[in-house]
Amino acid sequence: MCIRDSIKSIESAILKKNITLAVELKQKYSISQEQVGNIWQKGYNEAYEEGNFFDAALLSREFGMSERKTVITAAKAFKKFIKQDNIDGLISTENEFRIFNDESMGLLGDEESRALVMMFEDYLRNKFAREKISEVIRLVDGLGVLYKNVIHLQLRDLVSFIYNQSVDAHGRFLNKGKIEEAQLIKNRLSLMEENVPDKIKREIYSQAHNFHNKLLEKGDLQLAIKVLDEYQLLGRFSNVETIDSIQQAAYSYLSQIILQGDLDKTDRVIQSYGLPSDEVKEVAKEVITNLLRQERFKLVYEVMMKFKISPDDPDLKDSAERAIEKCMQSGYYETAADLGFIFEIKNQKVKSAAKIVWQECMKKEEFKKAKIIKKKHRLTKKDTKKTAEEVYKTCLDRNKLEIAKNIRKEYNLKLDFFTWLLELIKKILLWLGGGKESTQEE
Repeated sequence: MCIRDSIKSIESAILKKNITLAVELKQKYSISQEQVGNIWQKGYNEAYEEGNFFDAALLSREFGMSERKTVITAAKAFKKFIKQDNIDGLISTENEFRIFNDESMGLLGDEESRALVMMFEDYLRNKFAREKISEVIRLVDGLGVLYKNVIHLQLRDLVSFIYNQSVDAHGRFLNKGKIEEAQLIKNRLSLMEENVPDKIKREIYSQAHNFHNKLLEKGDLQLAIKVLDEYQLLGRFSNVETIDSIQQAAYSYLSQIILQGDLDKTDRVIQSYGLPSDEVKEVAKEVITNLLRQERFKLVYEVMMKFKISPDDPDLKDSAERAIEKCMQSGYYETAADLGFIFEIKNQKVKSAAKIVWQECMKKEEFKKAKIIKKKHRLTKKDTKKTAEEVYKTCLDRNKLEIAKNIRKEYNLKLDFFTWLLELIKKILLWLGGGKESTQEE
């Protein structure tokens, strides 16, 4: 196509209000403004009067001579797209005319630039309030205002406005438990990047920190760890106070789950929060003290085994002794004896409890258990002699000769001649009579 034909095609496109085609032809065939003449002005006037400011701005940029006129017209197109809630139009306007930079804002002038920014801020504020975050992200990315080094007062105010609105929305989402939406704001708007003001980053960290601690208070470990990792709350950007607060929340949660007997979760808590073993043991000791007070003795043993708690701790021994005293008063002798064994408390009360339990086992013919108790608590011959002799004679009377013999040997009973003779005669008679000896031992 020759230059003359190109110019005629451009003029035809302008008259037919196909401004995009006119611009394409001008750029394709390198037609200058002078070659087209004033036909563009007619197209500009008609587009402007009809409210087609985007087309008018294109004509001004391509064929006109005034940059200010182009920017002012583009700003009108931007405002119209705001009223129409046309995000694609807004992004296209910025891509074409670069309104949101220092030079364009300077051409607009203070009053017009202030009006444009305030209108756009109101538009964004409404999007944030309605939680249209994906649309906000499209707009911010499309305009690129957060990613420019701007010095114009209105643009700096706009950047500050977007950051503050983002922080507020992020906090609201966290408070509502909408962590995915909060993360979307943080990640897509790059709120934790190096170029972001420290004040904004500190506020995001603070919100995540508070939300994390609330999650632990509610017992939601899985989500708490997700927040911990997502925001790197124990990372290099966190200050000492934040790290201390998070670890204290972890200690509190650890204490809670141990007290509840949920020991399967403890390893994950300790590993996720990097809790030192010495501090963990102190938490376990406090829980054990509470468990002893609550008479939840079975869990006491499990916690001591899980965290390898030494029974030599003076405070634990004191708590255990008080628990033993209470058990003795309530008649829980076996529990008292077990506590004494676990905490290595060797006093008369523990021995008395063990002896009572041993005696009950012997009388119930629970001889294996009695034997274990005797060894655990080191009951002496003096402690066992009388009861052992009584149970031996009972077994002898009931022809439980093998059991009687085992009792005699186990407890080293010194029998008189007639008792020996009686045991022997019963053995012989049972054998001669073809009777069957009862040897069952519990």
